[in-house]
Amino acid sequence: MGKNKNEKLESNEEDIEELENTTLTLSTSSDASSLAGGIASAHAQDEGAIKEYLKQLESMSGEEIERILTQRDTDGASIGMIIPAYQNAISTQQYLQFLDDVFENRKLTSEQLTTILAQKNVTGGSIGMFIAYNQDAISTQCYLKLLDNLLKNKEITSEQLTMILTQKSNLGLTLATIIAEKQNKTSTQQYLQLLENAINDGKLTAEQLTIILTQRNSNGDSLGTLIARKEDREIIQQYLKLLEEATKNAKLTPKQFTTILTQETTKDVSIETYIDQHENYGDVYQALKKQCEILKKLILFSNAIRETASLLEEKKPGQALKELKKLFSENGIGFSDSQKDFLNTEMKDLISNFCNTPLKQEREKEIFESLGKVSRNSIFYISALISRFKFELLTPNTLNTISLELERLPKTHFDYNEGQRALADYYIGLISQEKRNLTTDELSQFLKYARRCDPPHEMIEEAEGFLREKSDTRGVTASFVDFPTKKNNSSAQDREETNTAQAASQDVDVVAQKQAAETINEPNDIQNENSFEIIREMILDKLSTLLSNNHLALEKLKGIISRQDDDALLDFYLERILFHPPSKTENSSIFFKSAVFLFLPTNKIQITPEQCQELKNLIPPNQQKNKELISKIISNFNNGHITQESLLKDLRNIIKTRISDPPAFEEMKTAPSP
Repeated sequence: MGKNKNEKLESNEEDIEELENTTLTLSTSSDASSLAGGIASAHAQDEGAIKEYLKQLESMSGEEIERILTQRDTDGASIGMIIPAYQNAISTQQYLQFLDDVFENRKLTSEQLTTILAQKNVTGGSIGMFIAYNQDAISTQCYLKLLDNLLKNKEITSEQLTMILTQKSNLGLTLATIIAEKQNKTSTQQYLQLLENAINDGKLTAEQLTIILTQRNSNGDSLGTLIARKEDREIIQQYLKLLEEATKNAKLTPKQFTTILTQETTKDVSIETYIDQHENYGDVYQALKKQCEILKKLILFSNAIRETASLLEEKKPGQALKELKKLFSENGIGFSDSQKDFLNTEMKDLISNFCNTPLKQEREKEIFESLGKVSRNSIFYISALISRFKFELLTPNTLNTISLELERLPKTHFDYNEGQRALADYYIGLISQEKRNLTTDELSQFLKYARRCDPPHEMIEEAEGFLREKSDTRGVTASFVDFPTKKNNSSAQDREETNTAQAASQDVDVVAQKQAAETINEPNDIQNENSFEIIREMILDKLSTLLSNNHLALEKLKGIISRQDDDALLDFYLERILFHPPSKTENSSIFFKSAVFLFLPTNKIQITPEQCQELKNLIPPNQQKNKELISKIISNFNNGHITQESLLKDLRNIIKTRISDPPAFEEMKTAPSP
């Protein structure tokens, strides 16, 4: 045998010697086996034999295909490595198309395909490395497209993708560094786009991306330094854009960013120093240097917002508020609109966390005073205005001032649409907050802002309909707040609906007893429907009281009921009862307490006996076993044996089940006891 088959990956300066007396060992049919031997000993341009060989493989089962494609010779080389090393571009592309076809036809699973792509020879080279090192740009792009298709179709896991992208040969070669050094501009851009897609799809974390971008070859070069050395402005900009996307969607930290940007080669050159050294070359490098500085600032801002949220999570509201005020003082000069939009979205989430966290009345007052003092020069000025609409009951003068500020925004402003929606929502909120009808002027104001929303505000038609029907005696409140209940055509259902309004205000157990008496002679399916109809009315009655000062939550409730989605209604009720306790302060009506306690681990949230009893009150007296199951499930949750998701699912199923049902919850009875 001549030279080792894998040395081509080590050096592209030497000619490839033909393989002689070498075959692949294939444990399958004799035809395929002999053909495999023909491929291994074929001349570099014998693409016809390869095409015929792959055609024969198509008729085999997935297990046979996997076994053949993963078999390796004494040097650890598989057929997928030999083809790009010793055949031409057409043969390589045929092989990649074959992989795509058998995967599309479900002959190979994502796990099997990943195994094939991730195999390495004795020197650590993989199929992707062989293709990028030895083949043309089109073949390399076909390989990257195969990975991208797996990503887009959600056929590859984060672990599988990371394994392929982080593989490193014994010679220090990685897919990234090979592409950046030996492939053309288009291939490099396609690789960077693959990384960005993986970040945006949640398949790469900031930590995983940092590993990929900081891997170095034997010369100490990383993907970034190789890109910088080629002095292509577009690719450098795309590389920096990748870091920006990682900041937005993968929470790249300042430390990780600095590591990536300042990692030096063996010649003490980093991406940052390379850009700095060329800043006198003209506007190109001046622009890149500015882009780098803004990106650093963006990451610092984003990290400061996350750290402030962490202080809230650690129950340090005083320190968190101090950091919030510091953020409000920042001007954000130099940021693009998309960067400002990203930071303001994070800021609005942070303000929501403040307002949804139970705090002392003095602290709540301090938060609102801070929102009112944010300077016009602050990058977060508009976010503060919008947040005041959502979480504060405004005086007429303050309302007028904020409205004028938001109306001044150009339509191109990143927060224009949200500002108009906040104004529209504020007027709708007056119905529940002040328990009165909207005046004609207020309704006109609502319509003005609602029509500016994109997409249009969901309440426009109802508001316009009210203006057209001024004689409607129900008033605005009835039009906007009264919710329909689920209807059907059964006579039993009709009888039930006539008593619903009165029944909802009676004692829960009395209602349940009455319902059981009325439906005792009805078929089980009608009993089940009527039983839940009573429960539905009780839930709506409770929620209408619970959410009387929460117009946004009322809007969500209205959407659920209009869809006639009983499961969603019950889930909404359970979350409100169990995880949205009312504030102990007198100002609880000011806040939109809409978030579950995000910062508490599930097993730290304790369901109280009073909350447990409220759920048991929904169950008729003749379903005592289901009442006992509710206690059992809540006990298991309080002791950390089941998750919040399982808790809600199990409670919903129990509340909806009827007494005649078989023991559908037997597994709950055997769940771990405290």
